[in-house]
Amino acid sequence: MKITLVLVNGKIHTMDGKDCEAVAVSDDKIVKVGTSEEINRLVDHDTKVIDLEGKSVLPGFIDTHTHLVGYGAALNSVDLSTAKSTEDIIEYCQQFIKKNKTQPGEWLLGRGWNQNQFIGAKEFPTKEDLDKIGDKNPLLLLRTCGHIGVANTIALQDVGVTKDTFIEGGAFDKD
Repeated sequence: MKITLVLVNGKIHTMDGKDCEAVAVSDDKIVKVGTSEEINRLVDHDTKVIDLEGKSVLPGFIDTHTHLVGYGAALNSVDLSTAKSTEDIIEYCQQFIKKNKTQPGEWLLGRGWNQNQFIGAKEFPTKEDLDKIGDKNPLLLLRTCGHIGVANTIALQDVGVTKDTFIEGGAFDKD
């Protein structure tokens, strides 16, 4: 097996939780991790050697358009991806509040509803629908695409939105 690349003198963090200082690669596959001394023994005149000078190497992160920060935030939000109706959305939110002991005044976020997956009426949930969840928590629920959201009355009040609020830009411009 031909070693094509080695990284030495680093902090290599592996997928199995081990830390080492060097790694050997053959074509595009990691074939050995260990000390810099062990890995340097595999080097020949065709091997590319990179001295990491103490820098870290992490396992590869492949983002297939997951919006990593949004995904992380979603882990603490109501998962609405399996909702088949507005009634499901209401139920999921009420269960989340109870299970997580959400305190009055604490914002509740949810994501994943898709009216196209609803059984029966394919309509967006409304502010009035979300008000049925309760009046103790501001609530913002994002559609699966993340481009559309619905808020309850207390959320709109919390951020100062009224019937007279004007949002400039695009489809919201006044004629």
